Amino acid sequence: MSGEPIEAWYYGNVSMTGDNITKSQMTNSKLQINPKTRNSKTQNGLGFHLWDLRFVWNLIFGNWNFQKREAGFTLLEMIISIGIFSTIVIAAIGITIGISNAQIKASNVQAAQDNIRFSVELMTKEMRTGSQYELSRLCAATAGEEIRFVASSGTSRVYYRSGTSLLRLVDSTNCADAKPLLSEEVAVESIWFRVGGVILGATDGQPWAMVSLSIRSRGAKQVLDSQMDLQTMVVQRFRDQ
Repeated sequence: MSGEPIEAWYYGNVSMTGDNITKSQMTNSKLQINPKTRNSKTQNGLGFHLWDLRFVWNLIFGNWNFQKREAGFTLLEMIISIGIFSTIVIAAIGITIGISNAQIKASNVQAAQDNIRFSVELMTKEMRTGSQYELSRLCAATAGEEIRFVASSGTSRVYYRSGTSLLRLVDSTNCADAKPLLSEEVAVESIWFRVGGVILGATDGQPWAMVSLSIRSRGAKQVLDSQMDLQTMVVQRFRDQ
C-alpha cells in the first residue's frame, strides 16, 4: 500500500495490517486510510477494499457484537409500574370505603325514620282521641318535656323524656313502669310540648297540643350519625263542651 493517508472518523479503535481490520476497545478515534487503496476494487467487483460489512455496521451502530437483550424490566419500568398499581389500589380502596359509609349512613337514616314514625304516630293518635291535655312534672326533670292526658279508654297517659329516651307511662304514677318508645339505635336530643285551648268551654277553641322532637341515630361511627327534627300539632277530636 502507498499514497498519502487521509483521515476518517469512525466509532471504534482499530488498527490496519494490509487489508485486515482488527477491533479493540471501542473509542471515538481517527482512522488512516490510503486514498489509492480506498478506491480500488476487490475481486468481487464491489467498491469495498477496506470497508467490509461489519466495519460499516460498526460505523452506523457503534458496536461489533450483536447480543440479544436479556429478558426483564429496568428499574425505571418497575418504578412506573408500582406507581400506577399503587394509584389504582388506593382509588379502589377509597371507593369501597365510600360505598360502605354510604350504606351505613342510609341504614342509620332508615332506623331513625322508622323509630320516629312509630313513636309519633302512637303518641299523636292517643292524643287526638284523648282529652284533658296538661303539661305535668310527674317524671320529667325539665318543664315542657312531659305531657299528660286522658286516653279514649279513660286511662291516663304520660309521655316524657328521660335522658336520651322517650318514655310512655300507661295508667300509673310510678315512673319505673314507663316503657321506651324508641330503640337503642336512636337517641332523643330534645323534646318540647305545648298545649292550648285547655280551658273548658267553646269560646277558646279546641284543645290542641304541639310536639317538637329532635332525634339522632346512634351507630358505631359517630360521624355517620343522622339527625332529624320533627314538629307536629294535634287537635282534640271530640268537641270541647
